[in-house]
Amino acid sequence: MNYLVLDLETTGDDPGWHDLVRMSAILCTQEWKPISTFETLIYPKAEDSFQLIPDRNPSINIKELKDAPVMFDAIDQFEEWIVKSKGLRPDPLIFGEAMEEVILCGHNFVHDYSFLRMAYGDDNKDWHFTQRMLDLGTLAHFTKPLMDKNGLQSPKSWSLNAIVRAMKVGEVDEEYSETMQNADLMRRCFLHIEEMVKAAG
Repeated sequence: MNYLVLDLETTGDDPGWHDLVRMSAILCTQEWKPISTFETLIYPKAEDSFQLIPDRNPSINIKELKDAPVMFDAIDQFEEWIVKSKGLRPDPLIFGEAMEEVILCGHNFVHDYSFLRMAYGDDNKDWHFTQRMLDLGTLAHFTKPLMDKNGLQSPKSWSLNAIVRAMKVGEVDEEYSETMQNADLMRRCFLHIEEMVKAAG
């Protein structure tokens, strides 16, 4: 089993209307140790998405985005990366089996999950990931008593930044994109929550 921490950047909140334009991911061991990272810009399906980028996604370089792979190719690269990172041959026949052992994780993950599922459906890609998912916001909410017990100040909200500040999980590499930084912060928070749960016995 592996954990796959995802952070997606989109041009809006509606997966039926807006586009997924960047994907950042960290594949982890069962102990939340990073195995490999993946990041790609994704060429939007709607041409008018480029007009939304400056306000919604100011960190994205439009010129680089215009050279980015389309979603169909990005998904292929994404799955090939997972398979290779798991030490398997990049054989499409084993993709399904490889994905079934991967648990998707994120913060307020319903949003990212919806965009990813929509992307797979639009491009007629088979979805093989396990239905088990981990959402950081939900886990942080239910582990609040453990945070209090461990002398951590409870988050003032359930935003990623608030949870990260409360859990004091450290700094991330500033050379990462914002989405990759978020993915790594999520990974650290998931690890911290697991450690608190184990320590509570």
